[in-house]
Amino acid sequence: MLEQHAEVLERCTICHDQCAFSCPVFTEDRRTTVYPSRKAQVARAVLHGELPLNQETARLFYQCTSCRLCRRWCVYLKERQDLAPALRAARAEAVARGVVLPEVAALAARTQAEGTPWGNVDGRRNELAEEAPRTGREEVLIFADAATLAQGWEAVRAFFALARAAQVAVRLSKSLLTGFELADIGLADAARALRTETAAELVDWFRSPGAGPVVTLNPQVAYALTTWYGEEGTPLPGPVTTAGAFLAGLMKKGRLRFNLAPGPVVFQDSAYQVRYLEDADSPRALLGAAFDDVCEANPSQAEANPAAPEGLAAALAPAVPKGMAVRRLAELRDTGARLIITADPYSYHALKAAAGDVVEVADLSQALAMRLPS
Repeated sequence: MLEQHAEVLERCTICHDQCAFSCPVFTEDRRTTVYPSRKAQVARAVLHGELPLNQETARLFYQCTSCRLCRRWCVYLKERQDLAPALRAARAEAVARGVVLPEVAALAARTQAEGTPWGNVDGRRNELAEEAPRTGREEVLIFADAATLAQGWEAVRAFFALARAAQVAVRLSKSLLTGFELADIGLADAARALRTETAAELVDWFRSPGAGPVVTLNPQVAYALTTWYGEEGTPLPGPVTTAGAFLAGLMKKGRLRFNLAPGPVVFQDSAYQVRYLEDADSPRALLGAAFDDVCEANPSQAEANPAAPEGLAAALAPAVPKGMAVRRLAELRDTGARLIITADPYSYHALKAAAGDVVEVADLSQALAMRLPS
């Protein structure tokens, strides 16, 4: 596990903390121990037996949002270091050695009892499955992930409206988790079992007659089903795409059109969308066709500050996610936008809670569905 990341840990340990200013955990926490390089230093010391792996050291490994901003600002310009997978491996190492944080144990127990770390979302999934458009020129499978169903299910219903307009039939997956959600908090064995189960459903989908792509409203899911599944030896035999990329493709083919509305609106980039999948263009192409004034926050796109941890690890320290949302909301509101648009359930949920009645927050699918011709 951790030994596979020894080189990254060595390099991050000896750098000069150039990336520290970008780390959202440090921005909120302000302890130098949560610098990316210091987390790497502790993980390296644990790997070499210089520090014990206990509750204190293990907790430090969870102080990461996986936003990849440290990679974006890495001092090793020709070979940027990616610390997030190393810290994920450190969390798995801790669990494997029996060092399980109480919060992680609680999430594991909830997953076992209710099916997902977000609780039982079967009812909502089944309700949406009944509403999905059944006929069309092609059929896609929406990966109905638990995070979206728990935190941004309204986006799924909006996607249905867009699918009907483009004559796309939709089915919802029975799988609610990719496994990556649990791997991210160190539960490697449970993640492996889920990955095997989910992959079997998706392989069956791709082998069925007329099957289109798997589409997700959560960029983390797209990353998990493509890159992570491939890295773990479970590559899928068909395409997986974000809702934004899929809808942009339909628009390019002339199958989706929007009534132009006055802005300004601003888009909140998902870390997984822009720094893992490297797609900042699809949502902007769609928004440019639906709104006459699309603002850019400072910073934005590949350098955008996250509005929330896209995953469960950093949520173990509740003050960090709350501070991230408030801070990013202020940056987004500085644009003067009347509408903030997101494309992942974590940012949507966090910004909506932070914004209250001050400014409207909508998922990309919701914003676009409002601009469909009558």
